[in-house]
Amino acid sequence: MSFRKLASDVAVYGLSSIVGRLLNYLLTPLYVRVFLPGEYGVMVELYAYIAFINVFYSWGMETAFFHFSARTRDPQRVLSAAVTWVGLLAGVGGLLLWLGAPAIAEALGYPARTALIRLAALITFFDALAILPFAWLRRRRQSIRFSIIRLGGILTAVVLNVFFLYLLPRMGYADRLPWPGRVELVFLANALASGVVVVWLLPLLLRHYRHADGTLMRRLIGYGWPLMVAGLAAMINETADRPLLKWLLPGSLNERMTAVGIYGANYKLAILMILFLQAFRYAAEPYFLQQAHEAEGRLAFGRLLLLYVGTMTLVFTGLMVNIHWVKFFIGPAHSPYHSGLGIVPIVMLAFIFLGIYYNLSVWYKHTERTHAGMWMGLAGAVVTLAANGWLIPRVGIYGAAWATLLSYGSMMLLSAWWGRKAFPVAYPWGRIAAVLGAGLAWVGVLWVLERDAFWHFELSKVWWHNLWWLLFAAGTAYVFLRRWRVLDGRS
Repeated sequence: MSFRKLASDVAVYGLSSIVGRLLNYLLTPLYVRVFLPGEYGVMVELYAYIAFINVFYSWGMETAFFHFSARTRDPQRVLSAAVTWVGLLAGVGGLLLWLGAPAIAEALGYPARTALIRLAALITFFDALAILPFAWLRRRRQSIRFSIIRLGGILTAVVLNVFFLYLLPRMGYADRLPWPGRVELVFLANALASGVVVVWLLPLLLRHYRHADGTLMRRLIGYGWPLMVAGLAAMINETADRPLLKWLLPGSLNERMTAVGIYGANYKLAILMILFLQAFRYAAEPYFLQQAHEAEGRLAFGRLLLLYVGTMTLVFTGLMVNIHWVKFFIGPAHSPYHSGLGIVPIVMLAFIFLGIYYNLSVWYKHTERTHAGMWMGLAGAVVTLAANGWLIPRVGIYGAAWATLLSYGSMMLLSAWWGRKAFPVAYPWGRIAAVLGAGLAWVGVLWVLERDAFWHFELSKVWWHNLWWLLFAAGTAYVFLRRWRVLDGRS
């Protein structure tokens, strides 16, 4: 496959992924205006559990499929074995969740909401069935078809959410629902959208499915389980803070779920960083692939990391100087959700560290030491659990935010230390620290000048806050382009 074709596929996959995330992200203003924080907290908690279940059902089979199908002339045989294992896992797991829904709902503290557990069982079952057909499309480089089906499923979910949560109440059906709350409607929309995706992928699956080879399936299972463990560790780092808040905070169940809802909504503001991070990664990966085999490749990695940190620092400072009006994304003026705005800069800084970790990961990918990624993910998971366990009972939702920062920060430092020995790269750590430190100081000065007023909206602040940011952006651009000459390779 030519580099040009690879770059084209990356662009299509990247665009579909970013657009998909953005569409899901844009549902947040609807959710926070429909649900009180306690109700929204129920949704946040259950989606955290769904993320863990999805990783378990997938069992690393997507990567296993790519690995084994590249080594055979009969990829349908590999597809069939992988689909059979994932189908068995998801089928048995889904049945257990469905039958055990009353007991699970009781254990979670909302016994009247059995339907939520059963809808979650359907969502995870359908999502699991779609994993390998999507992988088949990627292997065949059918990026357009992949993107159309994926975005079609997301658009279906968005439309159903708007219909259920916005249009139905205005049609007079809000009081005729068979459930005690409207969170069930969100899960129903997700289940229907996931089911539609499976229907679209079913002809492909039926056309290529053959009898499963038991011996090959055992090899796939053996290859995939370390990837599944690494995936679960990543999910601990990404989502364990939500359920841990529920179980570790003091107070009544409603008070704890309210805190989870406030935390989840403000976390969404910080996730804007993830959209920029993902866009940067999709743009940078082809450059990595090209430069890795050239003499100047390792120097290019250093410049790329510096460019990443500079870009994300500009995004961080831009969001922070505008937080006083960006907050309306998660509720109107005086919304209870705004009480958690203080976690936003902490989580955004954590995402910058995560992006540095992703950039540093080039060392274990190019040296084929992928087990190192698993161990670093597990180390991050241990830090996540320990830090949340210590901090949440003491400082509440801020403890969960600081735990995220500590987890991603420890993974970043561990990768930098380990990679320095295994794959030396001349990363400009002094300049990286200077850029990030300057961004934090720039926002910090503004906060010291305003203190509590920093979070309050005033129209006049829009102008001078952004003038403050433009001064920082201009200074950063001057240093990068004229002093360090990052883009022309003279740094």
